[in-house]
Amino acid sequence: MPSNERLARLKQAVVTKKEERGAEKEDLKRIVTRLRGESSLRTKGAELRERMEGAGEKPLDFKKLDAEKIGGLAGSLFTAFRGPFTKLAQAMSGLPALQKVRGTLDSAGLKTPPEAYLIAVAVNAVLGAIFGAILFLILGIALNDATLAAISPLVGGAFFILVVLAGIFYPINRAASRARDIDRVLPFALRQLSTQIKAGVSFSKAMESVANSNYGVLSEEFGKVLSDLDNGMSNEDALGALSKRTQSKGLRKALTQMIRSFRSGGSLSQVITDIADDVSFETRMSIRDFTERLNFVNIIYIMVAVVAPVGVAIMSAILQIPMFASIGIPPYFIHLAFLGILLTMIAILYVTKRMEPAAW
Repeated sequence: MPSNERLARLKQAVVTKKEERGAEKEDLKRIVTRLRGESSLRTKGAELRERMEGAGEKPLDFKKLDAEKIGGLAGSLFTAFRGPFTKLAQAMSGLPALQKVRGTLDSAGLKTPPEAYLIAVAVNAVLGAIFGAILFLILGIALNDATLAAISPLVGGAFFILVVLAGIFYPINRAASRARDIDRVLPFALRQLSTQIKAGVSFSKAMESVANSNYGVLSEEFGKVLSDLDNGMSNEDALGALSKRTQSKGLRKALTQMIRSFRSGGSLSQVITDIADDVSFETRMSIRDFTERLNFVNIIYIMVAVVAPVGVAIMSAILQIPMFASIGIPPYFIHLAFLGILLTMIAILYVTKRMEPAAW
């Protein structure tokens, strides 16, 4: 039979062990609570940043704009007539196509500040309007044609609208062109990135390898990501900034999955490999769809380029017959018809070019 002293010691040891386990549980609870609190704060901070970023771009400030950033004749005219051009640029910034001009310029790879770009468009639009109005006024006076002189203000307005439209669509088209350049090399760059990470290279070093390779616009964008990382940004924030900057849907999808992999701790190399396979498959499908549409485009092009000129030539020959001379169709109708055919052919070629998949 164990002595009472021994039983007391055993009882005391059990109580002490329970207290230690209870303290460990309390410490563990405090650690979990603290980690949850920090995670909640990070989540709330991320949600707040997303709401702030989704609410709109940073407001444009024309008051602090330096004319030297515009340069040339536009900068000189802006210095002389700062007030009117500022109001005109502010009015243009309210157009739907220019409300996200900052992001559009970033996607287009243009380093011009959005305020300077809008001022330059406004100045060139006014100059274009003045040039068009004076040109038609001079032509009206030289040809003694009152109609040309009368419509000179309308022509000036048309020139103004054309310059504004050119200023709107230039960065949009440039951003779309850069996105196509990225889509063309994206699968190869992703596979190189995945291979580097599988070999044990860090993510930043793998990104540097892609940035130093000959991937064109994509290497340039990865270089910007490395610059953001050097400036203290996290991987998620740097990749998120690139996702907002690019117009490439494939790259955005890849960046979204990479950010999720960083947050969840998954296999980054496998994620990138899967994304590269998906992008390659989508590219093959887009090429197949393009070849199917190209058959229909070929038929239309043959109709316009072959059948339509023959029809116009036959009509021209018929109009030369004295029997049909009384119809009264003016001679320049044939010239306008051939001009219309030429413009239609150019339009078909342009649309076909825009329809081409990225890897074509």
